[in-house]
Amino acid sequence: MHDPPSLFTERPVFQLPEHETPAHRLAEHSADYLSDSELLSLLLKGALPKSEAMDTAQRLWITGSAV
Repeated sequence: MHDPPSLFTERPVFQLPEHETPAHRLAEHSADYLSDSELLSLLLKGALPKSEAMDTAQRLWITGSAV
C-alpha cells in the first residue's frame, strides 16, 4: 500500500477536527485515504491513550520496529 501524505505531521490527532481524524476518513471514504501509519494508529488506539496512538504508529512505521 502507498503512504499518502498524512494530516498528522503538524498537529496531534486530538487537536484535529472530527472530519479529519483517521477513523472518520476511513468511515466516510476508504482505507485508500489513509496513510499506512494512520491505519496502524486505528489498531493501536484501543490499547493506547488517544493522544499517543498516532505518534506511536508513526514512530513504528518510520523505524520499522516490531509491535
